[in-house]
Amino acid sequence: MIVIDCSALVTYFTDAGETGEQLRARLAGEDLLAAPYLLEVEFSSALFSMGKGKQPKLTTGEIDRHLKHYAQLRIEYHPAQPLWPRVRKLINNLSAYDATYVALAEVLSVPLVTTDVRIAKGLGQQAKTIIETFPQPTT
Repeated sequence: MIVIDCSALVTYFTDAGETGEQLRARLAGEDLLAAPYLLEVEFSSALFSMGKGKQPKLTTGEIDRHLKHYAQLRIEYHPAQPLWPRVRKLINNLSAYDATYVALAEVLSVPLVTTDVRIAKGLGQQAKTIIETFPQPTT
C-alpha cells in the first residue's frame, strides 16, 4: 500500500511521457492505494480545469474516460479529521492539503507518492515516512 496524492494521480492518468510511465509502473505493483477523502474533489477539479479554456489540455471524452478509470482504482479513503493534530504541526511549511497526505502516510507507515517537489523540500527532516517524488511532467 502507498498513499497517493492528486499531483501523482493526475500525472498517472494524463502524462504520456516518461513520468507518467514511471508512475503507471509504480502503481502497477500496488494492490491497494490510500488517500484522504479530499483526493476525490482535488482529482475531479484538476481534470475539469484541464478541460476548460480556449485551448483545453483534455477533451470531454478524455475527462470522462479518466474519471471512469479513477472509479475503478482500489483506493482506501480516510477521513482527515483524525489527522488534524499532525497536520497542524506540518502546516508551517506545507499546505493543509499536502500535510494531510503526509500525515496519512505517516499513520499508515507507508510511502507517499507525489510529483510535488515542494512536499519533500518543505518537510526537511520532519517527515516520519518516505516521500517518493517523481519529476513533474515537462508538457
